[in-house]
Amino acid sequence: MADLVYHNTRQNLSTGNLSSFTYYNENTQNKEGIFTLVNLDYSHDFSKDSRLSFSGLFERADLSGITYNLNVQYPNINDTIQYTVNPNTNPLNAYRAKMDYQKTIGSCSFQTGYQFRYDHQQGEFLYQTLVNGSKQFVTDPNFSSSVRVSNRIHAGYVQYNGSSKAFNYAAGLRLERSERDLLLSNTGRQNQLRLTNLFPSFQIRYALSEHSILKVGYNKRVKRTNNFELNPVPEREHSETLEQGDPDLLPEFTGTYEAGIEYSFGKNTLFATLYHQRIANPIQRVNSVFADTILNRVFTNAGSALQTGLEANLNIGLGRVWQFILGGNLYDYQIKGRIFNGALQVQNRSLVYSINSTQSFNLPQNWLLQLSINYISQRATAQGEDGAFLTPHFTVKKTTANKRWYFQFQWLNMDAGLNISNRQRITTWGNDFYTTTHYIYEPDQLQFSVGFNLSRKNRKIVLPKVKWAKKNFNLL
Repeated sequence: MADLVYHNTRQNLSTGNLSSFTYYNENTQNKEGIFTLVNLDYSHDFSKDSRLSFSGLFERADLSGITYNLNVQYPNINDTIQYTVNPNTNPLNAYRAKMDYQKTIGSCSFQTGYQFRYDHQQGEFLYQTLVNGSKQFVTDPNFSSSVRVSNRIHAGYVQYNGSSKAFNYAAGLRLERSERDLLLSNTGRQNQLRLTNLFPSFQIRYALSEHSILKVGYNKRVKRTNNFELNPVPEREHSETLEQGDPDLLPEFTGTYEAGIEYSFGKNTLFATLYHQRIANPIQRVNSVFADTILNRVFTNAGSALQTGLEANLNIGLGRVWQFILGGNLYDYQIKGRIFNGALQVQNRSLVYSINSTQSFNLPQNWLLQLSINYISQRATAQGEDGAFLTPHFTVKKTTANKRWYFQFQWLNMDAGLNISNRQRITTWGNDFYTTTHYIYEPDQLQFSVGFNLSRKNRKIVLPKVKWAKKNFNLL
């Protein structure tokens, strides 16, 4: 929900005359979803050194939502300028089938497997505008459509792990075939994407001593698009913003080279890692001018990016009560390429740092106190910069003696009137626009929860969690 007062001023460049206009915007977005998850696992041991396992998963999410966007005169808020309503439904069905085989040979192990994933969404998106002076809504066909998206992914992998007195090593290769289809009802346009990719990985660990380990490695990963980023139907995010996706968006591929050291002393650990990442097709939100006071915000692939930095973490137990964790990341980030079908060149760079710390106090009678702080500095984007972001949290937790019940109180996004937490300024600019927005999210959230752990043979049962629905829930 956002309640904003806009004061727009326009200048006629030929005459120099100024005109101003003030109005109030009330924007409310409601989302809801009903989630169903079914999971089945089976494994068979041929011997103590050989295992075959199968798993299957089905996920169903009935996602729906509605956005109300009201513009009225200000300060006389009884006069409506424009009122739009964007209802939508977007149910999701997803399936996953997986088979893995593992064989141990002495101190080495061999693994291979296959996985098939499929998800499908059929979204209905309407853009309705109230006819002033009446109670009738008309549907704008330019901003309304049904969108059908399906993804199929076949993946097979092999991995070999080995060890000797001082060395541990692992090497793997995954072959992936992905197929994506998107169909828009209002244009009849069908977008297809077919990709075949290899994902190699390796890591070598060498014990310098009893307490220190040197490691080097490489891996390639993929960040897939979600259906919100693909949906080209514009949504009136706020009065000054139309937001839409790109049906031709490519997934983001990251190759990471790293070298580091781990050191342990007692039950305490320290690690530091130098890394270099090469990112192809970084997914970014970019802006263009839709009208003189409205920006069109679009997801796009912004060329390529490089990230080089140092990450470190310290974990110390101070007595039996206090667990101290401090981590940090310092890196140089560069992004460059062309956007808007090659029409505009972008190049930006920044030095970024992040700090995270967790202080845990394990008190008698199964009481736990925990304070965590996460902070990230300003960082460059394709068209500007995202501001610093701070999120402190505090937790009090009580677990019963048999560890079946727990009672938890959380103070999330702690601010206490300081006006520094859970807020961020995002700034973008182009040849014909400059915009900066200070986003203030809900601080000082208080939550109380009660939980009961299901146990079987003294083991906690790990229940499956929704995956596809969580990734796509923000598309509403």
